[in-house]
Amino acid sequence: MNKKILILDTTGNDWTDRHIALHNEVEVDSIYTPHCLLLRGLRRYHLYSNLCKKSIWYGSWFKKLDTYKMIIIFSDIKSVSIFKDIRNQGYQGKLSFYYRDPVERKRYRPDDIRSLDANVFLASFDSKDAVKYNMFLNPQFFFREDKTRVMDIIYDAVLVSSDRGRLPLILSAKQLLDKEELKSYFFVLKDKGKTYSKDLSQSGISFQDHPLDYEDILMLNQQSCAIVEINAKGQAGLTNRAMEALFMGKKLITNNMEIQELDFYHPDNIYVLGNENRSIREFFRVPYNFAIQEKQSYYEFNSWLCRMKQAMQVYKYQEHYNRGIIR
Repeated sequence: MNKKILILDTTGNDWTDRHIALHNEVEVDSIYTPHCLLLRGLRRYHLYSNLCKKSIWYGSWFKKLDTYKMIIIFSDIKSVSIFKDIRNQGYQGKLSFYYRDPVERKRYRPDDIRSLDANVFLASFDSKDAVKYNMFLNPQFFFREDKTRVMDIIYDAVLVSSDRGRLPLILSAKQLLDKEELKSYFFVLKDKGKTYSKDLSQSGISFQDHPLDYEDILMLNQQSCAIVEINAKGQAGLTNRAMEALFMGKKLITNNMEIQELDFYHPDNIYVLGNENRSIREFFRVPYNFAIQEKQSYYEFNSWLCRMKQAMQVYKYQEHYNRGIIR
C-alpha cells in the first residue's frame, strides 16, 4: 500500500484544503471532529485542561495513522498533547507543525512543542520567526489561478483584513488612496470586544463582525487592479494577499519592507508603503510587469511540499537517527 501524506487543517474542506486535496499524494482532514456549539465548548474546556484522553475529539484520521508516511499540522492546535497522542498511538513516521501565522499569535510556542520530545519538525512561513525560534523557513504557498475566469475591474485597490492592532496603518493606507482619488474597497474584520468610534463610519471602510468567505475575497481581488496588505508589526512572512497578487497578476501595496528582498519583487508591481519616492498614482500608471510571474513555480503548493519533505528527511537523519525514534 502506498502511504499518503496527511495534512491536518481547521476544517479540512476550505478553499485551500480542497486545492491541496487535488494532489494525489496528499489527504486532507480536520484535526478535530465537527460538533455543535455545546460540544465545542465542552471540547475547548477539555483540550485546554490538564485532563487526559484528549484524543476522543480527534477526527477519523487518528484511527488510521499507519496509513500515513508523513503528517503536517496546519491547524491552530488547542493542545500540544496531540503530538504525544500521535506518538503514543505508535506512529513513527514524519510529524511536523507548520506555523502559517506569526508565533506570537499562537497559543503554543516552538519550545512548548519541543519540550514534549515527540520528535516534531517545526517550520514557519516567516523568516524572522524561523531565525528567532530555529525553525525551517518555508514561505507561504498558493495555487495557479484559472485563467478562463475574467471579471470586470471596478476598483483600483482592495483590502480585506482583520484589525488586530493594524487599524492605524489601514486608515493611513485608505487615506493615501483617497487623496489620489483612487477608488478602493476596504473590509476590516472587527476585534471581538473592541469598541469602535462612530467617527470611523466616515472613513469609507466597511467594518464587519464576521469574516468574508475566502471565495468572496478572491472575487474582490479579481475586480481590482491592486491588492493591499497590511502586515502586523514585526511580521516578515508572506501573507495570502501577497500570494494572491503574484498568482493573479495584480499589483501589491504593502507595508512589508522585507518583500523587496524576494525574487518576485519588482517596483512596477509592488509599492512599499513608507519606502517610496514616487506617488501611489505614479505606481498605478506603470503597467504590470508580467515577466515576474515566472517566479510563481517556487510558491506553488507542489514546490512547498517538496521542500518540506526534503527538509524533514535531513532533520530526521541528523537529529534523531541515533536515538532510534524513527524506523
